[in-house]
Amino acid sequence: MRLVFKILGNVLTIICLLLVASGVFYLIKARLDGGVPQVAGHALYVVLSGSMSPAFDPGSLVAVVPAEPAAVSKGDVITFKDPNDPAKIVTHRVAEVIRDGTKVSFITKGDANNADDRTPVPAANVLGRVQFAVPYAGFVVDFVKKPAGLVLFIILPSLAVIVSELIHLYRLLRQEEEKAEVEEPVKAGAEAGF
Repeated sequence: MRLVFKILGNVLTIICLLLVASGVFYLIKARLDGGVPQVAGHALYVVLSGSMSPAFDPGSLVAVVPAEPAAVSKGDVITFKDPNDPAKIVTHRVAEVIRDGTKVSFITKGDANNADDRTPVPAANVLGRVQFAVPYAGFVVDFVKKPAGLVLFIILPSLAVIVSELIHLYRLLRQEEEKAEVEEPVKAGAEAGF
C-alpha cells in the first residue's frame, strides 16, 4: 500500500511540474513575443468587466480560436479590437451580422448590457470566436504576470522541488553510508577468520 501511495505521489508531482512548466513557458513566450498567451491554438484572454455576465463573469479566462468572418453568425461570442480604441480587447455576443457586398461587420452586445454596442465591429477587428471559458482562472493568470505571482507560482514551487530532491539525495547517501558501515565489520570479521 505504501508503494501505491509513493507512485501516486510521484505521478502527481510530475503532473504538477508539467503544468507549471507549460504555464511558465506560455507566459514567458507571450511576454517575449509581446502577444497573448496561447495554448494549443487557443488565445487566452481575461474577462475584466461584467458585461458578459452570467456567461462570463469578471476573472474568467476565455479561450479564443481564429474564425473567418464569414463563419461568424448571430449568437456567437467573439473577441475583437474595439473599433474606437484598438488597444482595448472586448468579448461580446454578435447581435447582428451586417453584409454590405464583400464587407462584413458585426453589431455586438454584452449579455448584461441593455443596448447594442454603438460602433459596428469591422471583420478585420475580429480576433476570433470564444470556444470555452474557465471561471476565475483569469485571476490566476493576471496574478502570475505580477512579481508576487511569479514568486508564488514559479519560484517557490521550483525551490520546493529542488529542496525535495536534495533531501532525497541526502537520504540516499546516508543509506549508502549505513550500508557500508554494516558491511565493513562483517568483511573485517570474515578476514579475521570469524
